[in-house]
Amino acid sequence: MIIISSSLPKSGSTLICSLEADLLRLSDLKNGLDNGQHKLQKRFGGRFFEKIGLITLIRLLYLHRKHGSFVIKIHTGPTWALRFLINNNIAKATYSIRDPRDIILSAIDHGNKSRNGTGNPSPFFAKFTDVENSVLKVKRMLKKYYKWSKYGNVHIIKYEDLMQDKYREIKQIIRYLKLTVDEDKLIRLIDRYEKNKFSSLNFNKGTIYRYKNEMNESELERCTIAFQKFLIECEYENGFR
Repeated sequence: MIIISSSLPKSGSTLICSLEADLLRLSDLKNGLDNGQHKLQKRFGGRFFEKIGLITLIRLLYLHRKHGSFVIKIHTGPTWALRFLINNNIAKATYSIRDPRDIILSAIDHGNKSRNGTGNPSPFFAKFTDVENSVLKVKRMLKKYYKWSKYGNVHIIKYEDLMQDKYREIKQIIRYLKLTVDEDKLIRLIDRYEKNKFSSLNFNKGTIYRYKNEMNESELERCTIAFQKFLIECEYENGFR
């Protein structure tokens, strides 16, 4: 199986992709199956793909057939290539979301670190400088969520739920992907991630509902109006203070 780990940026995408890769590895090991994650990352120089065209798709199919299952990380919507993999039962997809107000704050943090050289450099996040100039950028990001929501065939992961109850949310991921992971190994895996999370260059604060304390009234109102459709659909608080 190929796991397509897609997400809104700054929605725990690196954490979730790594978790899924480890869960898949444990499941493959338990079931005596080959795992091609190492081969994937060696052949492509990593697991993240900006996009997947025909040539890349053919290479992924060959790698999957020869070396076994793996996880790819991507931020696109359900493109024709991804739908091909899913519709032909070669892949399953997950998509992580987060309150867009917190996405903005996390993106600004990442942008500040990128500009001053203290974090993972990113020309994309370097453009996030304040709340006002970030609203339209994040609103464009949400279009990819709506495409996944309309397409279906995807498991939606709420970052907030994952942060509040990792065990429950990871168990749901395991069930959706139809993996088999021993309970004791799952507990040890979750514990390891908790201990190591602050060493990640992509990890900022890892807190939820930051906007309640870090946005002023005008910023909060601007965001709440701009993102109202998403907030209501995904059951986030959508009122003003």
